[in-house]
Amino acid sequence: MVTAVKEKTVARNDLDPALIVRAYRVMLLSRATEDKLASLYRAGMIKGGVFLGKGQEALSTASSIFLKKGDIYKASYTGKYCSGCETFLTERDMDDEGKCLIHQAAPDLEEEENYFFKLSRYQEPLKQHIEANPGFIQPEVRRQEALKMLEELADISVSRSTEAVSWGIPVPDDQSQPIYVWIDALSNYITGVGYQHDEKTFNTYWPADYHIIGKDILRFHAIYWPAFLLSAGLPV
Repeated sequence: MVTAVKEKTVARNDLDPALIVRAYRVMLLSRATEDKLASLYRAGMIKGGVFLGKGQEALSTASSIFLKKGDIYKASYTGKYCSGCETFLTERDMDDEGKCLIHQAAPDLEEEENYFFKLSRYQEPLKQHIEANPGFIQPEVRRQEALKMLEELADISVSRSTEAVSWGIPVPDDQSQPIYVWIDALSNYITGVGYQHDEKTFNTYWPADYHIIGKDILRFHAIYWPAFLLSAGLPV
């Protein structure tokens, strides 16, 4: 099980990362299945692993893969940014009043020069994979929702300027741009199990058997994440 907590939350509250991991694990276990999983944990059959901050060298290495593949480019962009979603919104992400459908707040209009991931390059490969593998996204209503998202697929910003974000690790060879959500958070799914630094462990645990998410973050996990994997040449 790979879980995450925002690095800025840890820093803002002066928290011990080790305590965060223990508390977060207990919370997940109790919510998921208070009986079976919690008993397995107490019996020692489920064990804690390592705490991986986003500043780990592995993330920088993983990001370099996308750069070498030619899927990362730098461009100026003006868009509506939702701090809750930590992403720029499209028209379909907002209601008639221009508010985020999830957070019910108006996004901020921002203009920056950022690095972008060529998500549009993977529009057809993703569509083919989802259609050929009905069990890839469940339930069916979410699979259809993901296919609908693929009808209009734009490239996505994967960095912010240091003026906008003061924390995070820099884009390789560019100290002015920290790598930012979602490429950093999602990459932890593979760096957390050894990608680029522990081949034996990585080959043991990847590809994953299940990926359990909430419906509000379907776009990031059912569209962005498989595209990142395809870019890196990894199985989805």
